[in-house]
Amino acid sequence: MRFFLAIFMINLLITSCAYSKEELPKPKKNSGISPPQHSITYTQHAKRILDNYCISCHSPLGSISSSLLHTYTDAKIYADNGRIQVRTINIGDMPTLGSPLLTVAEKDTLQMWLNQNAPE
Repeated sequence: MRFFLAIFMINLLITSCAYSKEELPKPKKNSGISPPQHSITYTQHAKRILDNYCISCHSPLGSISSSLLHTYTDAKIYADNGRIQVRTINIGDMPTLGSPLLTVAEKDTLQMWLNQNAPE
């Protein structure tokens, strides 16, 4: 009886570990909902997000002129010191003053930009 049980268990183990060669679905093309999957740059990606959400306060004409984000050089400083990461992505309390918060895709795009050492 144990012999048949052992054969059954071995057979069950072998057949349950079969590899399916079924092809995985291909990713959908970027529809604007998800972040691009290639190199993220300040000029092509991050600047648009910063301009849409941050410049009203973080520019020489804004209400918080001590934290500037209107040029690549300024944004790079805050990317390197972690402030964009912490305030915009981790804590998520920026932007404020009734502005809409960044979408998940926009946060993902900024995160990818930061992960790539914030290229221009």
